Amino acid sequence: MKFRQIAFVICLALLLLSCIKEEREKCPTYLTIDLSGTPAEVDSLYLILQYEDGQYFRDTIRKESFTADYEIAVPRGSATIAAYGNISRMIYDHGYITPHGSPSDNIYTYFSEGEYLSDLSSDTITVTKNSMAIHAKVLGAVRASEGLKAEFIGSNTGYSIYGELTEGEFYHSPESSHIPTDAEDYYLFLSRVTRHASDSQLLLRLSTRYPGMERPTTLLEISIPEKLAQGGISFSDPILQDLYLTIDHSRSTITISVDDFDSMEHVEVEF
Repeated sequence: MKFRQIAFVICLALLLLSCIKEEREKCPTYLTIDLSGTPAEVDSLYLILQYEDGQYFRDTIRKESFTADYEIAVPRGSATIAAYGNISRMIYDHGYITPHGSPSDNIYTYFSEGEYLSDLSSDTITVTKNSMAIHAKVLGAVRASEGLKAEFIGSNTGYSIYGELTEGEFYHSPESSHIPTDAEDYYLFLSRVTRHASDSQLLLRLSTRYPGMERPTTLLEISIPEKLAQGGISFSDPILQDLYLTIDHSRSTITISVDDFDSMEHVEVEF
């Protein structure tokens, strides 16, 4: 890291000297970005800068570099800055989106517009959690021999470099990590979604295929934003929390918690 900083200072000095003989507005500004506030849960950052002329700069910053200043020469003027943390499955498409059939990443994001006009500029990037893990425990639905299928179906898949929600079909059908037994009669599913608008679709559909039936039978469809609203939780919260849903099919109730399945802090709603 010391070598990089020394090299940056040398390049800065040479470029500033060359700019003395040129028009100042054509010289770059040297931007220092503070990443020290990056949460410990973030392993890497994908940094994107879009300049006034439409050109892009992209880089990957690893966790070991978060404590040091990130330095870059950028054209003078305004720039769009986007940072995405913990990208693994999501793919780049003028932002990051979730592929069909996959859960979203545990994504952290930051978006801003900056104006950099002086020789030396500085900025701070602090990403925040912008995804929600949904843990669903389903009780009293069907026998283990019949099986239970869970499908998470949504209408947002990620975020553009401007921080806008990216519309598109989200679909993920996870396998149950627990098969019902006499002692523990439940299924357990896990998915992860990006932020959804309050009026957008995000469903959990539960279905089974009974013996002799050609097609699955839908047992239940739950509007997740609607049930969250009943529990006082919103996708518009600044930082999204993970979700634990206990769905009791025999009682027609859903217990909602942001801590764990056994938390005393929970809300129960009907479906």
